[in-house]
Amino acid sequence: MKFSNTKKATKILQGVCLITFLLNSSMVTAATLSLTSSSQNISAGTNVSVVLGISGLKPSSLGAYDLTLQYDNPIWNFTGGSFGNELGTTLFDTLAVDSNGFLHLAQVSLESPDSLNTAQPDSFALATLNFIVSNSLSGFSSTSMFTSNVILGDANGDPLTVSDKGSLTFFSTAPPSAIPLPATWLLFSAGLVFVEGTRRWSGKRRKTI
Repeated sequence: MKFSNTKKATKILQGVCLITFLLNSSMVTAATLSLTSSSQNISAGTNVSVVLGISGLKPSSLGAYDLTLQYDNPIWNFTGGSFGNELGTTLFDTLAVDSNGFLHLAQVSLESPDSLNTAQPDSFALATLNFIVSNSLSGFSSTSMFTSNVILGDANGDPLTVSDKGSLTFFSTAPPSAIPLPATWLLFSAGLVFVEGTRRWSGKRRKTI
């Protein structure tokens, strides 16, 4: 009888462990990063604002992040940016760019886990980044931006997984280089005159001979 009760208790304990594991697995957060812009068509001199967003945080919240935004440096000139306010008071805000087309962003929140878990929405903008398109669009039909080296931490300092790191493609609206139509017709007409002149000169020479 004791053996039967022990066996039953073991099965109950196994069931409780399984339920606990499933509950914890379902609460693992896979956040999604995104890059958006009001327009993806660009030309030389165009001012472009790119919003770096995050979503899919609940039931967790974001307490810190560190990532790199990569872009084609000959095309884009970074002019500045601003952070969102959903991390509350932060220990530091890092927004640093180098000459190779790498933009480093990082923030660490000083808010309590309870405060972040309660007040922070499931999706929000991490930062708004401003660029101007340079005059070096020649040879480019499209260009992309994307995030890399992404590290996310929740309100308790535990790591968050990322299901999508985010990317954005822009398309050049600059017309392809070509010979202007009037110049084309001028060359064509000059060629016809030359051929006709050569033909008449050859005919007169035959008659003379």
